[in-house]
Amino acid sequence: MYKQAVYQGEKFEKWCFSQAVELEHTRSVLEEQKKLLEKEREKLRWDREEFEQMKESKKKLLDTEAHIFQMKLDVLKKEYQKLAQEKQYVERQRKEYGAGSGSNAGSSSSGKNAGNVRFGTIFFNGVFDEASLKKRYKDLMKIYHPDNAAGDTTVLQEINMEYDVMKKNYGVA
Repeated sequence: MYKQAVYQGEKFEKWCFSQAVELEHTRSVLEEQKKLLEKEREKLRWDREEFEQMKESKKKLLDTEAHIFQMKLDVLKKEYQKLAQEKQYVERQRKEYGAGSGSNAGSSSSGKNAGNVRFGTIFFNGVFDEASLKKRYKDLMKIYHPDNAAGDTTVLQEINMEYDVMKKNYGVA
């Protein structure tokens, strides 16, 4: 019985040893898997942070572009309104000068200037430098060019003459 108890004790020790080895092996495999998972988690965290930063920068860029677009649109609207007001003003001036030319034509003794009323500087009112002169000239060309519906050759000639005078005043070649 003693021998059998010793034999069973040895057998139990061997079993315990094999279980300990197996548990150690399983633990080392699990430790390796844990390290791999931690590396993956860290990589995912970095990827997520990078994505969030990129998303935020794209959003800021988009917001900036939208703001700039809105500012440009507002400027265009204001300039369009100014241009429309200036056109109305020029039309009123044209009517005034046109009405004045009928009475001047009969009373004027010189036949050369009788039908031709000079508009003066009405087209370039408020122009104080070369850049605004060029801009106003381009705007007027857009409105009064003969190819446009509101175009008028006589007015265009007047604009060109007035522009030439203004260019000389500003020393533009």
